[in-house]
Amino acid sequence: MIFGYDFENEIFKQEDEVDSRYLNATAAGENGWENFEQLFSYLNYTTKYVVLRNPHELLEGFEHDKGDVDLLCEDRKKLMSLANGVPIWESDNFYHVTIGGEKVLFDVRERGECYLDERWIDNILNNASHNDVSFYFPK
Repeated sequence: MIFGYDFENEIFKQEDEVDSRYLNATAAGENGWENFEQLFSYLNYTTKYVVLRNPHELLEGFEHDKGDVDLLCEDRKKLMSLANGVPIWESDNFYHVTIGGEKVLFDVRERGECYLDERWIDNILNNASHNDVSFYFPK
């Protein structure tokens, strides 16, 4: 997972020698993400989260300067560490994540901060769906 899906496939299909281009690879997301699909594909394997509002805008033309991405998760620090998010505004909730060369604002909420009822949060996270899109959203 550190170097991404292609690296993992390369390791498992070759027994003797790994393609040298993967030996000099950077960690997934280290220099930002190509798009939302790449970011969320990585997060799907590593942490529990849901996109709270307007999930289809992320794939159908998110406007970088006109909104934010609202996430609910179990562990904000873990999620933003995996996404390579940078905290902003001296806030626990707001981060910039580089996607497609642009800084995208993320508003990240977690269990234990009285954002929503804890039982509701558990229900949302445990029953999330991702059907035909690359990220989880509430059912």
